[in-house]
Amino acid sequence: MYTVKGSVTDENIESVEMNGAKAELLGNDTYSHRMLLDNGENVIEITATDKAGNKTTKNITVFAKFEGPVIEKLTPQEDHYLDTGESVKITMV
Repeated sequence: MYTVKGSVTDENIESVEMNGAKAELLGNDTYSHRMLLDNGENVIEITATDKAGNKTTKNITVFAKFEGPVIEKLTPQEDHYLDTGESVKITMV
């Protein structure tokens, strides 16, 4: 879960939704919502509604990278069993 925060400037704000879910109005024109992000591109639709029912919708795109680093060219490539006092040098690129 990730917290997405933003701000809206309207003295009569009624609600803010992010991808259809109600965001928490924090005061000082800010809002917050916890949501799951997928690896890669995420489009978030934000809709602000004032007390008169007027709505404004904007989309933002967030890129998330959850993949860890790739280890290549690890040596030694096979298992080594060491006796007491022996050592092995491990390298990777």
